[in-house]
Amino acid sequence: MDISQTNTCILNDAACFLQGESFCGTGCGFKRSLGVTLGIGLGNAKYIEGVVTDTKLYNMPLYDGIAEDYISAKWLIDRYKTLIGTQVKDLVELKQCAALDPTVGKVFIEFAESLSLFLSIFSKQYNPEIVVVGGFMETYNRFFFDSLTDKLQEKNIKPPVLRAVLGEQASIIGAASTWYEARPLHS
Repeated sequence: MDISQTNTCILNDAACFLQGESFCGTGCGFKRSLGVTLGIGLGNAKYIEGVVTDTKLYNMPLYDGIAEDYISAKWLIDRYKTLIGTQVKDLVELKQCAALDPTVGKVFIEFAESLSLFLSIFSKQYNPEIVVVGGFMETYNRFFFDSLTDKLQEKNIKPPVLRAVLGEQASIIGAASTWYEARPLHS
């Protein structure tokens, strides 16, 4: 079956996430926003006047590597092992350790510092009205989000950083909404 390129639209998951949140989520009604997806990697996109674009800043220089080296689930797990000497399988297991081990909190505060540095550079580069944070790690926001917003205030970063509201549906809604066009209703 031949499908015309004019009938095809492909965006990566971070761009679809921000498109969805801009269409009917946290970013709805804003003309300029940034989106960050946190998970195995670091996704990021910008939304300007109805157009979403993958910014591909996961590989931006940060500390002794790139941003994704310090802002990902892998970094959290590896950092915990470095500090404690014990390997956890994944973020679920790390979260389970939080009640008994204050080192988990320390690791998430370090994570928030790295994310705040990334967002301060990202925000200055694109001058958004808001920054939307979502992705796989949304369920771990309680471990770092307040620290993140405090660190951004210390850095005098003005756009509010808000939690995504659409969850895993954001990317699906975003992909579907790329085809949305407001059309007048006919009677």
